[in-house]
Amino acid sequence: MNDPNEVRLVENTQIVRYYQKSTTNTSFVEMSNYLKSVGIKNNRFMLTLLDPDLANIDPHDPNLPLIYKQKVLCEIYNNFWYYLREVVRVPSVGEPSKFILNRGNMAFLYLATMNFNCYLMQPRQTGKTIAAVAFYLYIYNFRTKNTIIPLLNKEFKDSKENLSRIRAMRDLLPPYLRFDSVFSIINGKKKKVTNTAILMKHAVNLNELRTYAKARNDMHASNLLRGQTFPLLWADEFAFIPFMKVIYAGMIPAMSKATEIAKRNNVPYGILYTTTPGFLTTEEGQYAYKVLCNASKFSEQWYDLQYYQIRDIVTSNKLSSFIHIEFNYQELGYSEEWFYERCKEAEWDWLTIRREYLLEWSDEAENCPFTKEELDIVKKFCKKPKKTILIFNRYELRVFEEIPLNTNLVPKYPPIIGVDVSGGVSKDSSAITIIDSKTTRVFAELNCNVISPIDLARVIEFIVLNMTPNAIVNIESNSLGLSVIAKLKETKVKRNLYYEIKEKVLEESTIDGKIYRSKKIVKCYGLNNNKDTREELIDLLRQRMNLHKDKFISETLYRELRGLEVKKNGRVEHSDLGHDDQIFSYLMAIYVWYDGKNLRENFGIEKGSIKTEEDVDDVLEMATAAKNDIITKDLARVTRLNTEDTAKLEQQIMMMQKAQGIMYSDFVKQQRMMEQQRLMEMLKHDNIKQAYANKFGVNAEDISVEDNYTNGVLQNLPSSLFLDFNKNEEELDQMSIYNNLNPYNYNGNNSEYDDNSLQ
Repeated sequence: MNDPNEVRLVENTQIVRYYQKSTTNTSFVEMSNYLKSVGIKNNRFMLTLLDPDLANIDPHDPNLPLIYKQKVLCEIYNNFWYYLREVVRVPSVGEPSKFILNRGNMAFLYLATMNFNCYLMQPRQTGKTIAAVAFYLYIYNFRTKNTIIPLLNKEFKDSKENLSRIRAMRDLLPPYLRFDSVFSIINGKKKKVTNTAILMKHAVNLNELRTYAKARNDMHASNLLRGQTFPLLWADEFAFIPFMKVIYAGMIPAMSKATEIAKRNNVPYGILYTTTPGFLTTEEGQYAYKVLCNASKFSEQWYDLQYYQIRDIVTSNKLSSFIHIEFNYQELGYSEEWFYERCKEAEWDWLTIRREYLLEWSDEAENCPFTKEELDIVKKFCKKPKKTILIFNRYELRVFEEIPLNTNLVPKYPPIIGVDVSGGVSKDSSAITIIDSKTTRVFAELNCNVISPIDLARVIEFIVLNMTPNAIVNIESNSLGLSVIAKLKETKVKRNLYYEIKEKVLEESTIDGKIYRSKKIVKCYGLNNNKDTREELIDLLRQRMNLHKDKFISETLYRELRGLEVKKNGRVEHSDLGHDDQIFSYLMAIYVWYDGKNLRENFGIEKGSIKTEEDVDDVLEMATAAKNDIITKDLARVTRLNTEDTAKLEQQIMMMQKAQGIMYSDFVKQQRMMEQQRLMEMLKHDNIKQAYANKFGVNAEDISVEDNYTNGVLQNLPSSLFLDFNKNEEELDQMSIYNNLNPYNYNGNNSEYDDNSLQ
């Protein structure tokens, strides 16, 4: 059910919509095609057209009839995407250009039209400021009235420059849409409206765009926006605005009241932060980074959600009302040549390049246990997710690589799932990392700072039952982790939970002044991250960093590795601004591979050799040499064949020649017929027939040998006898003879132990 306070810039969701694929603004068509290509069903909203009469009309035509001018104005008021696609012109050298839509500004504008607070990060010169200018011009000119819209920036001159950008874009609108009159009618009197470098007032709806000077101290910052009633705010270069934390605390009470009024009047509201990464050595940079970390992370899967579903995701975040939107230059469609030119412009200053074009926060810890060179190698191997799966329309599982699957779509090698649990109410996150047990590479992850332990258990259950039914799940067995384990033990995932058999003291009693302790052998699910195991896990992390930097893959892991530091007591932990939740979920998985007990017997994992990033090239080189050596030896052996070997070789060649042209399916049929014939011959012997009957729980007299074989087809013996012979138990069909005729009552539990103890 939709919220009555839902506000969209295409107001009536019941109205008939058309989609203008004939638009000359090709960037909108390209974005529609992109969303369709990645499986988004709601992939045409940016092409929305409510009035089909405007499909072939140029709103900038100076000879446009009055009726069409009225239609254009009506369309703009009800359809933000038409305004952006067909009406907006961007000032540029030479002729003004049309607005260019990309993945970053499309995400921001989509959410802003639903009044969500947005935190937009894009590299410099990729259009984030222009997108904000176009949006606030629309609000200012068409969508509200008597509203103040503050413009903040790191310097007063930058705020004034953004205002001048809005004014310049307004001046490029068709004359009938500008509303740039010098005079306004207020209380029946003609009055000149303000239009300066720091303030722009609308002559008709009396909206105001105001710029503000930089705060000089805490007191000035606290009073900068205090008491002013405004439902909208744009803070550009947010990570560089001094005293922004104080400004926000001073403005938010009055802004909250204005937001309530805007909701009631069905007009836009919300906050926008646009920025590139700041410096974590400054208070404003640290505050901006904290806001970013607490914000809900945008996913393109959200395009297929309803408004109330997105709202539920955001409101469930107890730490922030903002949505973090971030795209790098490749995701925005910019080439490596473009990046090369930006690097030259920056004179190859890598600190600047990494901040402004690669969107990296300088968050390395002062005493990081890893060198910059090691971290740079990890960064080189990082990947963007190939796809994301939105579990329960809320929790985002990011998949980096495909893994080998059997024909029944079960992973060929059992994945290992590591889980680090938090309460979902603090700055820590619950994290899931999934590795391939064959290569130990990370291939999927989930990280959420608002998920409860109960929901985390549901997510794990969903992942296991629907994607990785043969996975091993190792959960950190702290107080919260134990609750997740207890919940999963009530489900089918119980068989997937990693456990170890240990001797523990379960009871202590005193008899005649002596203390007696009763010990039992018990199943211990998960891994207790105590002092001893933590040191073991950190040692594993160091080993992985030394030899397997190519297998981390995840940018989340990379960021957390950069933020680790060695404390004064020698303990390795995250810095004050960092996190380590994803790292420890990763270590939960890696622990199973290196130190897990009874993996083959309990979980079917066969551990083999894994290549390190240092030895890959050498191994390939040696393998090639070895292969050539083997070929040389085989050639020498062939030349020394004796007469008997030569005859065998010629016979094999003749058989291969006879087999030329045969289909694989025909070959399988021939082999099966030969096996059936051999079986019929064997069943003619009474002792073999009796053994066969005992094995499959049938009467020997019921097995007919002479009449059962007709034209090479076995009539009475079920095909599953042959087809299912080599299948695992979980692959057997319910009607398979190995299920129906098995005289043993197998209950599926191969463990003689109960949940709590070994008797």
